[in-house]
Amino acid sequence: MLRSIYNFWKKNTFKRYILNNLAKLIINEDIYICQSLFFYLDILQQGSIKYEQYFIIMKKLGLLDGDIKMSFNGLDISRSGKIQFSSK
Repeated sequence: MLRSIYNFWKKNTFKRYILNNLAKLIINEDIYICQSLFFYLDILQQGSIKYEQYFIIMKKLGLLDGDIKMSFNGLDISRSGKIQFSSK
């Protein structure tokens, strides 16, 4: 699901403004702090995203339960606490 959100964001430049502002409404300002959900997703293009940031965002969006160790389909969690897309 994360990949499809990122692909949509990357291909729809005009809609980034709307999506970023929607993210501001969903995510509390204390977590948002001058960054956008899609800034974090943009890091994925370079290979990884911090697990803590991913977890906080997904928890706020209601897409995760309280189990931090749950498995992510298509995502790998490295020992350094980074999340990466697997080649599956």
